[in-house]
This record gives sequence, structure tokens and C-alpha cells, in this order.
Amino acid sequence: MRRSFASALALVATVALTASAAQARHSGSGSGQVYFVGDFESCDFSQWKQVGPTNAFRIARHRPAQGRCAGTLTVGPQAQGTWNGRSDATAIAAPGRPPEYGTSGRTVWQHFSILFPPRFRATVGDWNWFTEWHNDEGYKGQVSSEFPNLCWTVRNSRGVGRLAMRIVGGFSQAPRTIWVMGPRVQRNHWYDFLVRTTWSPDAREGFVQWWLDGKPMFSKHTATLYTRPDGSISSVYFMQDYYRAHASWTAKVFFDGTRLASTRDAAQYPG
Repeated sequence: MRRSFASALALVATVALTASAAQARHSGSGSGQVYFVGDFESCDFSQWKQVGPTNAFRIARHRPAQGRCAGTLTVGPQAQGTWNGRSDATAIAAPGRPPEYGTSGRTVWQHFSILFPPRFRATVGDWNWFTEWHNDEGYKGQVSSEFPNLCWTVRNSRGVGRLAMRIVGGFSQAPRTIWVMGPRVQRNHWYDFLVRTTWSPDAREGFVQWWLDGKPMFSKHTATLYTRPDGSISSVYFMQDYYRAHASWTAKVFFDGTRLASTRDAAQYPG
């Protein structure tokens, strides 16, 4: 998708995460292990690694999805060229790359909340990404045509924006892509995302299940990583962002509550 981001993130990713508990394959029972928390309860961005202009990152103390604070990412013309000249981008990433929980055979539960404010305006098409499990450096460290394996965007067609999930995986030279269309974007509403993923390049082993505001949206076995021509298997790392096609206007997205864990119980918000 963009090799420049992987290089930029590598410069700032200095904190390693360890994950040693056994995963729950297609199971949400038990207390489980929390891999990462990015819930802004420190009321700053200290839980995250940041990429983009300094003024793009702000804390919101009114109406968070949970707890005391939420985070906002803002893009505008000043964010052009963060990853390439055709886009505007800011991002926050879970520290430590690549994490063990983003490798083949592991299952991760993801819980996070997203809000689009009243004046939010998406660019035309599907280039409005806000959450991504990004592929690693690519085949033998060279520029790769691989795209992020699991991500969410606002897909804007004829002035109608809809939430959408994209899954890509399998043989990296001819991967399978699945689009899952969600509802029309409701502004000033905290969307609750709950996702269970098993990472594998094998469509019989890979698995994605998505709930939005408690409603089942998708549940299917499918490839969620790449097998490369040399037989190696890709891995993924987690990031949240606003990455859009370049536009003249400024847009903001709110984030809160992000938790990555081995079970559904461990991924729930506290309290």
C-alpha cells in the first residue's frame, strides 16, 4: 500500500510488546490476555506512536466513548505528503512492530470506537481509511504491491458515505479481496467496533468476524495474510489513522477505547 509509511513507523517504533499467552481459536471465553490498550485514559497520546504533523493530534474531553478522554486526528493540506503526494495522512500505531499477535495462527479480538463529527466530509471513492491491520515490509524487503490485510474506510459514492471493511489475503501475487459494506455514515455517533480475527494465508484457517454497534456484520473463513513467492508468510501490525486522497478541506475523526486482546472478555471496556 505504501512502503514509505512502514519506513517512517520503523523509525519511531522503539517499544517492543511481548505476547506469550496461548490464543483462543474462534473462542471468546475466559479472561484472556490484553495485548494493547490505546484508550487515551492518560488524556494524551503516550500509549501510541504518532506519524504526521504535530498539530494533527488533539485530546477531546467531552463525550468520549468511554472513560475521560478521546483522541482526534485531523488532516488537511498541511498533512499532504506524509506518505505520498497524492494523499493527506496522520496516524497512531500500537508500539512494537511486528507484534507476535499479528502472526500466522494467532487470534486477536479488537474493540474500538470511532466518531465522525457533524462537519466530517469524505473524499470520493474508498480512500478514507481510519483503521488498518497493515502488512509488514513486503517480499524480501522490496517494494511490494501488497495492501493492508484488514482495514476499514468510508466508501463515498455519489455523495453517500458508507462504512466498509476490506479483507485481502492469500498468495501475494494473486490475492483475494473481500469488501463488506456497512451502513451509511451517521455523524456525531460513536460507532462500536468489535472484531475477531485469526491470521492465516490459508482461507480454511483465516477467519474474520465483525460486529458494529452489537449487530453482526460479517463472519467467514478467508485468508487474512499473504504467502509470498519464496514461501514466507506475512505479518501485520495495528494502526488507526485518517488516510485520504488529497483534498483542499480539513477533516477530523475521533478515536477511543482501543483494545487488542486474546479473548472477547479481555477486549471489553472496563466498568
